Amino acid sequence: MTLIEAVKANPSIVAVPEETILAAFIGRDIDHTEDYVFAQKKNVELVSADIYVAIANQPNFTEGALSVTYNPKVLMARARNIYLKYEDDQLSETGYSKVPLTITKV
Repeated sequence: MTLIEAVKANPSIVAVPEETILAAFIGRDIDHTEDYVFAQKKNVELVSADIYVAIANQPNFTEGALSVTYNPKVLMARARNIYLKYEDDQLSETGYSKVPLTITKV
């Protein structure tokens, strides 16, 4: 199984155009044709997170009996959790930052 096949195996990404998936790999400078091994799990998860962000911002699509609807809140939460897990710079794309919130007494 290749990296792109591993990403496509994700049920949340099944209806995503291949061009969108390839753009996520290119954006991270990752060769999508490499074999998927445990050492590549981080890359697969980060590419998936990038795709979650991309599709969370897409409108719902309906054509005839076909309807594609995404839950943006769920997708952004999934992306945010992956970015936090790997301390990735794309975290800001989800509306959050790596800087912890501090509260001081007044």
